[in-house]
Amino acid sequence: MDVCPLCAGALKLEVGVRDLAREFAAQMRFVEARISSNPVREELKDLTDFMHGEPTPLLRCMKCGLVVRADGSSAYEEDPNDLDVMTQIYPRYVEAFRKKEPAYRQLLRPHAEVLELGSHLGGFLQTAEEWNWRPVGVDVGLDTTRFARSHGLSVRRGQLRDARFPAGKFESVFVWNCFEQLSDPLEILKDVRNVLRRHGLLVVRVPNVGFYRLVRCGGGLARKVLAYNNLLGFPYLHGYTLETLSRLMARVGFEGVQAFNSELITTPFADLPSRVAREEARISRIAAELSVGPWIEAVYRRVDILPRLVLPPLSPMFLPRAV
Repeated sequence: MDVCPLCAGALKLEVGVRDLAREFAAQMRFVEARISSNPVREELKDLTDFMHGEPTPLLRCMKCGLVVRADGSSAYEEDPNDLDVMTQIYPRYVEAFRKKEPAYRQLLRPHAEVLELGSHLGGFLQTAEEWNWRPVGVDVGLDTTRFARSHGLSVRRGQLRDARFPAGKFESVFVWNCFEQLSDPLEILKDVRNVLRRHGLLVVRVPNVGFYRLVRCGGGLARKVLAYNNLLGFPYLHGYTLETLSRLMARVGFEGVQAFNSELITTPFADLPSRVAREEARISRIAAELSVGPWIEAVYRRVDILPRLVLPPLSPMFLPRAV
């Protein structure tokens, strides 16, 4: 990869293969010390077995700041999920989304039609129904789609464009956990804009590559914060800061509304020993006290007038608190 996929700017090495290999090894040691059994591969999914879990270089665009993994492949359709693991983890996802009610429920009216891209197991879809919204999910995964449907949730399998939703159908679109893995985010954002109503909201949640850059060379406690947030080795296709993400959004016609420091929804241990739960809670409290969070959640509004090609400086919209 020679140039940035978003702006065609020059790419410079951010983190090399050797450093990333050490981080992936540290993630494996972290998990092995906290898992309570001899796990099968499906149990290691999102713990040590990542979609981009190989030590391929991370590159940074010198023009727009986007971080890009040199390996651009992805195959979520073929990504296996174990039913028992999904069943054990699902209630924790639901509970994590329920905790977000103060930040998000007041954004939309009752009975609002909302869409989630990458709906995974359906934890947010269930929560959205409890908030009296009308949610539907789109997900490429076969196992995850079947699981969500088994809980009575409305999920269409495939890409957003495949679903053929009418233009302007939704009041809000949520992308909680997969935007950083999209190989062509600009095209997806154009499709999202099309299905949103006028002034509709887009909520995006991504790992914060700025936090990773700041913390990755720290000591043992810093490594724990990274490990509990699935950031060791940064196993994602793209890395965004809030500024980079917002500039991308502005190119497609979205303006910033508000943003929050955040963290991983929940550590995907199938069996969560009490000592690990206590440690995770302690690490969460530490992360919440930092001015920069491990993950970013940002709310954008569709605007009718597209920005100029030369973008003005962004006004700050970041609220330094965890959600």
